[in-house]
Amino acid sequence: MIPIFFPTTFISQPTLDMCQEWFEKIIVYQPSDLYIPENYKKNNRLIVKMPLASQLDIQKFKQEKQSLNALITESGFNLDYLKGRSEDIPFFDESSVNRIRAQIKQKTHQQDQADHKSLLFSLYCQLFQDFDIQQDELDRTLSETDQSHMQLFQALNNETSEPIPESKNIEKKGVLQIQERLKIWFYLYQFDHEKSEILLTDNHDVISEIQEWNDDLNLKFSINPSQMVNAKQFLKDTLNIQLHQLSLAPEKTKKMLLYHTEKPLVGPFIPSNFTHCGNIWIIELE
Repeated sequence: MIPIFFPTTFISQPTLDMCQEWFEKIIVYQPSDLYIPENYKKNNRLIVKMPLASQLDIQKFKQEKQSLNALITESGFNLDYLKGRSEDIPFFDESSVNRIRAQIKQKTHQQDQADHKSLLFSLYCQLFQDFDIQQDELDRTLSETDQSHMQLFQALNNETSEPIPESKNIEKKGVLQIQERLKIWFYLYQFDHEKSEILLTDNHDVISEIQEWNDDLNLKFSINPSQMVNAKQFLKDTLNIQLHQLSLAPEKTKKMLLYHTEKPLVGPFIPSNFTHCGNIWIIELE
């Protein structure tokens, strides 16, 4: 079985490197075959799935995405705006995406409501992915700037013999709007005809949100750096999962936690008509 990264559809390169030192292959969802990150296309160990492909009018999606881009440019929304709207789907109000939603409804007949819903979820998914990519680019730029400053100060002090330490000032950013991301992700998940029961994340807040609604999602094992030598063998013995270079201990991981529930997951992020979400394993990498 191949793990699926969740609940984001963008994986930064450092996170992808960490995941792929564990697993031979991992799955990541995309809202469509448009706007797929370039590093995904070049990675033959990353399986890109588009569960909504059969539900989505790709031309309509492209058209509405262009309208959304124009609206965001016009309104000047940014990540600070997104952070300030903790209880709402981003831009979902009378002055923003709600207008696009109304326009889509006007163009949509009653028999096309399923397509309408898939279109909206795809747009929200793409919006989150765009912001994640922007945040990743910003983090890398800040890190490179910080490194350049250190090189400059070292040169000014004639400290050329010592290697420049890796910048530690750029901390990993938390995932925004977790419940809404889970809602979008599980909407995609229900249309995956070959669902994996192994979910993979690098964010503990995601686990906390799911546990808030699922008391039976329990931590089964926690592996720290001193136990990494046997960590892959442990996963192989516990799960039917394909691992990368079994004999090599992961070096980029500080901790691996394994959660399990046999009961179907519940919560406001699970689609109301989705009933097959039981016996789930969640792997958290730090």
